[in-house]
Formats: sequence, C-alpha cells, structure tokens
Amino acid sequence: MSMLDRPDNRVAGFVLKGQLAETALTRAMGTRTGGAEVSFHSISQRLSIKDLDAEAVTDAEKMSAVYIAIASFENMVRKLISDRLLEEKGADWWKECVSVKIRDTSRNSKTSRRSFNRTGPVSRTCFLMLSGYAT
Repeated sequence: MSMLDRPDNRVAGFVLKGQLAETALTRAMGTRTGGAEVSFHSISQRLSIKDLDAEAVTDAEKMSAVYIAIASFENMVRKLISDRLLEEKGADWWKECVSVKIRDTSRNSKTSRRSFNRTGPVSRTCFLMLSGYAT
C-alpha cells in the first residue's frame, strides 16, 4: 500500500493525485507545436490512465461521450452567438452588448487564465450566461 493510499492519508492522497493529474494534463496540453493537436492517446499515456482501475476507466469512457456532446454543443452555441453579434453589432460587440458583470466574470474565469480561447471572449463565459449577451 502506498503512502497516499493509507487510510489516514486518503483525503490528502486524493487531493495530491488530482493535483498531479492537473499538472500532467497542463504539460500534455502545453506540448502543442505548430498548431498540432494533442491526441487523446498521447494525453492518456501522460496521465497514466492504464494504471487506473479498469472498471472506473470504462465507466469514465462511457461518460466521455456525454461530455463531448455537451461541450461541442456549448462551443457551437458560443460560436453562433459570437459570429452573429460580430455581424450585427460589429467588432466592439463585446463591450457594447455584454454587461460589465459578465465581462468581469469572463476575465477572471479559470478558463480565461488557461487561454482556451477558441471563440473569443464568449469561450471564457459560463454557458448559462450566454443568454444575457444579446441586448
């Protein structure tokens, strides 16, 4: 039994493993060169998914399809909103159409700090806030 799996260290071990996974994922995502995408297989290897409980991984793989559907839909809606507002309101739509509160939330979000910026400022905003964009 590893030190992290001992009953008296389970919470600390869980937190540490989560932090290690986040670090590994950050490193994996940071290996992009020349615009090339990092593959699922590459990320899986860096996160040592093969060393995790097989049943838990199988369950997570099934749920990944749900995540893919939700994330894809959200990003499509974000792009639609961004494109439509750019077309209707012009390049300054973010300042003109979005409340200060939403802009501040977007600026301070974790996603913003990680620079996942596929659809402009819309990508840094909680999906539930999107309905407040068009004024």
